[in-house]
Amino acid sequence: QWSKATGGRIYFKQVTSAAESDIECHFAKDKNGLPDKNANELGLATTSLSGYGDIVHSQIHLLTREPSGPNRNKSLSDNLFNQTALHEIGHSLGLIGHSDKASDVMYFMVSIGECQNPGLSARDVSTMVSLYNAPQPVRDMQNDEQISAVSNAGVDGQVVDNDDYMALSQLAQGR
Repeated sequence: QWSKATGGRIYFKQVTSAAESDIECHFAKDKNGLPDKNANELGLATTSLSGYGDIVHSQIHLLTREPSGPNRNKSLSDNLFNQTALHEIGHSLGLIGHSDKASDVMYFMVSIGECQNPGLSARDVSTMVSLYNAPQPVRDMQNDEQISAVSNAGVDGQVVDNDDYMALSQLAQGR
């Protein structure tokens, strides 16, 4: 969805080894497969930076089963897994904060029983477009509608959308 929403400015291809990758994806059935076994999260993204602040490599760790509660060890629903993956990919692409709007994929949490329609909101798309200066128009992936996004580049490469959605670093500028 990130690729489609940005008009192909961001794209993904599968490679044969981790050494060739920009983003590594790791899948775990329980918290023992996560870097922080005590975290109460379904996923985690970590990013390595160059000396200039550019993203050079990211790792995404995703749980495939519910870690706690009455459905412990049950496979995550497709919607919940997709929502978590979109969120963590957003971090690996340079979205360093969380949204305060529950309808955004970059919202800080998702309730296991409430994930109905995983998809990028217009705000998610606008923020990524601002970061990567993607060609316009772009798409609202939740409603499959064409939208316009305006880049709001601020001081020292910081980018913030009109709703103070999240501050972004210049990590991915120029990529």
